[in-house]
Amino acid sequence: MPDEPTTKNPGSTPGAGPKTGFTPGAEVDPRAAMRISAIIIGVAVLLNLLFLYLSGEYFLDRAKVHGPVSDGEINSVRMGFAAASGLTALAGCAAVYAPRIVAHSIPLLASLAAFVAAAAGYSKGLHIVLPVALFVLGLLLPLLTWKSFERSRAGWSFLSGMVAVLAVVMLFGSTKVRNVMGIGLWYSMIIPGLLGVGAAALGMIRRQYRD
Repeated sequence: MPDEPTTKNPGSTPGAGPKTGFTPGAEVDPRAAMRISAIIIGVAVLLNLLFLYLSGEYFLDRAKVHGPVSDGEINSVRMGFAAASGLTALAGCAAVYAPRIVAHSIPLLASLAAFVAAAAGYSKGLHIVLPVALFVLGLLLPLLTWKSFERSRAGWSFLSGMVAVLAVVMLFGSTKVRNVMGIGLWYSMIIPGLLGVGAAALGMIRRQYRD
């Protein structure tokens, strides 16, 4: 009895799985990136609503002890939190779609911020060690970013470690930044938030640096 002819779908490849819309070799899966971005934005919105309620309760209790707080001060605090959480969430969404670009853009921005901070610290009469350290940091970050962008594993490793450490240091040093720069606490939290996203983005592209 002759074998029955087999029917093949046009363009099908033996052993190929179902189509997912993700091209092998692409940096991200668009569908997964969309889901993760939606989660990030949802969490940011939820945190802002929660902060809106908790800050209201805090200022009500504070008014009983220290007197009433102006609406301008309350709105400034809430706007600062919205700016910090919003910018961090937007950077996180960008990192989901283009982790390599975000991973190397944030250290470059941090190097510019280090130069500005070095000049500000020197002009305010801080100990010379801090401005010099910031200036050296501003020189190192572009160099490590360049080497990492050229897919140097050593450059990527040093850059990842430095960005992660800076994120932690700036998180605990945000009150110092607030006092020196004369800005709100939540505005000073934007820096460690972006550095945290940069460290996460560098971790997302680690497979590109396998020897």
